[in-house]
Amino acid sequence: MEIIAHLAVSLDGRTEAAGPPAMFGGAGDRARMVARRASAGAVLVGGRTFSTWPIPPELRRDWAPEAPLRPTPPTLVVTRQDRLELRPVRRGFVGADASVTFFAPDGFVVPDGLRSIAQVQRSAADPLDAALRAAEAAGCARLLVEGGWGLIRALTARGALDALHLTLCPLCLGGSASPGGPSSGPHPEMDTLRLRLVTAEAEGGAVFLHFVPERSAASATLA
Repeated sequence: MEIIAHLAVSLDGRTEAAGPPAMFGGAGDRARMVARRASAGAVLVGGRTFSTWPIPPELRRDWAPEAPLRPTPPTLVVTRQDRLELRPVRRGFVGADASVTFFAPDGFVVPDGLRSIAQVQRSAADPLDAALRAAEAAGCARLLVEGGWGLIRALTARGALDALHLTLCPLCLGGSASPGGPSSGPHPEMDTLRLRLVTAEAEGGAVFLHFVPERSAASATLA
């Protein structure tokens, strides 16, 4: 089973904003995300990311019309928490006839709004291991990971992650954030914090990026 991850992140390390995460990735990121979903047998996501992850489960035809039309891939949610508080947008899963399976501790309670469609595999064992076994047993050839960082780190530590597709968005969203940690603070208007990429160079595995604020784009050649 091939396991690939797709994640959009701001310049200050945020993977979520006041609006849907897929929005600040830009049209190119959205098209790539939809195409990868179309080729995936299932989507794997961490519990905290799922709670604050208002990406519709259905393939967005307006984002990527060229993506193959197919049912929504099953969503596998891995959590070590007993409860998840979901944004109301999660109700979209019900209307989309999407399959959601939680891999969680023995005392896990299915969130309101998903009880009619969600399945739960409760276990005292590692929920990530259980999710990977279930995906393989279902014949999943490609598993798409859509965050968060803790889940990606765990897969990397297992030697299970085959590829990470990372979109670095030219935005500073404010608040505090750390890879795998919660974000906090204000959510400024994104357009006022947008930057423009001037140059990109790669050397020794590092990428050197030069940005200028959008309002100062005219002075880019002077930098």
